[in-house]
Amino acid sequence: MARLHGFQKKELLSVYRNMVLTRRLDEKMMILIRQGKSFFHIACSGHEGAQLAAACNFKPGEDWFYPYYRDAALTIGLGVDSKDHLLAFLARNDDPISGGRQLPQHFSNESLRIVSQSSPTGTQFLHAVGSALTRKWEKKKEVVYVSSGEGTTSQGEFHEALNWASRQKLPVIFHIEDNSYAISVHISEQTSGGSVYSMVAGYQNLARYNVDGTDFFETNLAFQKAVERARKGIGPSVIVSNVVRLLPHSSSDDQRKYRLEEDLETDKKRDPILRFEEACVNGKIITEKEFDKIRNEVNNRVDEEAEWAEQQDHPPKSSALNYNYSPNSSPEETDFNEISEKVVMVDAINHALSEEMKARIADLSAYHSLFYSQSQIGHKVEEGAGYGFQDKESPLRPLIKIHPETGRPALLIGRHAHNIPGMDQDESRKLLDELLEFACQPPRTYEHQWQPGDVIAWDNRCLMHRARPYDHHNQARVMRHVRIAGDPESELAA
Repeated sequence: MARLHGFQKKELLSVYRNMVLTRRLDEKMMILIRQGKSFFHIACSGHEGAQLAAACNFKPGEDWFYPYYRDAALTIGLGVDSKDHLLAFLARNDDPISGGRQLPQHFSNESLRIVSQSSPTGTQFLHAVGSALTRKWEKKKEVVYVSSGEGTTSQGEFHEALNWASRQKLPVIFHIEDNSYAISVHISEQTSGGSVYSMVAGYQNLARYNVDGTDFFETNLAFQKAVERARKGIGPSVIVSNVVRLLPHSSSDDQRKYRLEEDLETDKKRDPILRFEEACVNGKIITEKEFDKIRNEVNNRVDEEAEWAEQQDHPPKSSALNYNYSPNSSPEETDFNEISEKVVMVDAINHALSEEMKARIADLSAYHSLFYSQSQIGHKVEEGAGYGFQDKESPLRPLIKIHPETGRPALLIGRHAHNIPGMDQDESRKLLDELLEFACQPPRTYEHQWQPGDVIAWDNRCLMHRARPYDHHNQARVMRHVRIAGDPESELAA
């Protein structure tokens, strides 16, 4: 079967249909604006190729999406129906996004995991990174997409998000759709060095891709690599798609006041739809006649759907105060855990943080090995060296175990613990060191100055050391080992 850059004809026709559908929605919505039937619109025109390239590489309903207001083609590519776009644009009661309450182009879809954004630009970055962090904690193979225009990368949230994502190697992809204008401000005046790609060069573990966003196939290749990298846990990526803004910033803007006519004409020559048509025709996989048929079908479809959407009901006046608050009842209060009669703020914060840490480590495990702990202090140990050195693979033990006698949870931590599954070595070591530091603070510590002749003895009960069940009634007590301080043959563990 014939292919073009790995795509079958059926797939290419679907991509083209979504490109043309998104473009026609832009055109229809601007007509409705001029007719006074809606009040605001932000166009996608010129960004369709980059957004649909992104959509082709994600898993709708499994991955997570934090789009910005110009990402209409992305949502169409993920499966949002064009009727839903029109219902939201016309603020109708059956609008699935918000029942006619949200600003146009503030996309969301619960089943597709498209998360609604706020109007202040850039707020979606930290939300996306937080989502990616939970995906890593829960060991999911899900990837998070977040996007903006190049102007929004001037916001502090962007750099805070990049720093956190890079440090934690999070599965998040930052899609920066660079059309060169932050409303009316050119990138040369908005961004240091005039390049977002260059600006983000200093972040460790962050992959960067600088692509022609009007070339669907080139952008698709970048997203393939970035998504594969994220699913493998290697780290985040920034994809800068150099696109064109074929319509003004919004329906409230007239870009002819600050852009030269020749610049606008140059942008039209880079129209991603025209470039897609040219590539497919030259590749002899789709004909002009087939493209014409799709354009006519889409034009008729959008006209019919717009007429249908206009006939739908507005939200009733009686619903004006609905959804200001959650319809769910207030959650039940947790049991009050008093730590003292009087507590200063810093102690309260530390207590809350320790509760958060408990939740974080509840389901984590670590490998335990005396080989590991001795190697950290410079000892080279041969296999079969004696007590404590496993003769098989290092045992994997949970960080939290329930004490078999008291029923209390116990932190199973110490110098033998290493390599938490699902974390890279540096992150695992940092968490284990943090837990060890926490465990070795008063009143949980006892310091003894060892003198020659002092003895350490332990048996097979090992209740606190390993939190291991022991049958007092049927299991004989066996002395495991005795170490004597000052005795070279036995004092290693002391």
